[in-house]
Amino acid sequence: MDDLYVKPEYKANGIGTQLIHEVIKFAKGSLCHKLHRQVSNWNKVVIYFYRKIGVTMGKVDLNCDLKLD
Repeated sequence: MDDLYVKPEYKANGIGTQLIHEVIKFAKGSLCHKLHRQVSNWNKVVIYFYRKIGVTMGKVDLNCDLKLD
């Protein structure tokens, strides 16, 4: 998967949270051990979103890793 986003008119309705939890559920069912995402450093809303669900962020590239086990 390359991009994951919610259209602006649907934001702030919990859809992004539901979507990422479905991705996590699918990944766990596929025996994945980690999700890797990259976020642009200017995208503060997404940075906050990923931090809220528990990702670990790098300091340079803002690589977002969420351990699934």
